[in-house]
Amino acid sequence: MQTDKKMNDSESKYDRRSGENHGSLSFNRIFFLDFLLLNVSFFFCYYLKRGDFDLSRAYFLLLWLFYLCWLISSFMGNKFRLSQYRTYGTGMFSFFKSSLYLTYLITFSVVIFGLTEYSRIHIFSTCLMLLVLDGAVWSFYNKTFRSRATDRVSLQNLLEPLRIEKNISYSLIVADLVLVLFSFFAVNYVKLGQLALLEDYYRLLMIFVGVWFVVSMMTSKFSVGKFKSIHFFSWQWIKAGFIMLAVMSLLFFGARLFHFSRFQALGSIVILMVLELILVNVYYRIVRVNGKESDIESVDFVKNVL
Repeated sequence: MQTDKKMNDSESKYDRRSGENHGSLSFNRIFFLDFLLLNVSFFFCYYLKRGDFDLSRAYFLLLWLFYLCWLISSFMGNKFRLSQYRTYGTGMFSFFKSSLYLTYLITFSVVIFGLTEYSRIHIFSTCLMLLVLDGAVWSFYNKTFRSRATDRVSLQNLLEPLRIEKNISYSLIVADLVLVLFSFFAVNYVKLGQLALLEDYYRLLMIFVGVWFVVSMMTSKFSVGKFKSIHFFSWQWIKAGFIMLAVMSLLFFGARLFHFSRFQALGSIVILMVLELILVNVYYRIVRVNGKESDIESVDFVKNVL
């Protein structure tokens, strides 16, 4: 109840600050301004690459793919949610997450559909430029219209939203690593009829394990003290799996790893996601039986996890 009261107080304070800013922040204004910045980024990078603004049919389709991925990534990163702009740091963190999601989605689409004719420089530069423009506009807004200490453009406020997760389950890490290796070799067996990897595929295995480790730490899926429901606990692992798919696609496109089998790389992740769902359900039920966790759900808790 105290947590709910604090969150409600925080939201009401934010609503009052929004009113003091003469309604300068709204869903519509954030949406259309960011859409404008996306177009500026895309066409500016296209001009630097091609020397004109005359889009070919292929790049016209790429522009619409950018629109779709931008819309999805913005909602995933909560870019249009006003509560993300309570402080300078939370706003910048939302831009950073949305930019990562955009990069992942656009490269995932390119790899899945085999659209290798597009320029890597153009795609990555557009995503980076959008992030820079978002940050510049947000910094200008805070300097001009806000005066609180948490709204100052500083490194401390920029790092404020970041938190180090605790309560990490090392047994889950070991068990998941076993599933990572099992899924990779299982796909290799289905594909080649043998467990022995081709000579160059040991490098792909190292990349696969590296992506798994980084994404797992980023999503805090091994932190067991944060989630009070099996649904939310499972969702954290599912989300990590989708991010792994996106990161692997990013590496395939960015590092030109198309000589490796996409079925081997992406199929291993899909199998891993299925096995992980079994693992987390078994783990969670064991923890519940031992009485270490309670199944507590609330609207605010749901919003926080999502």
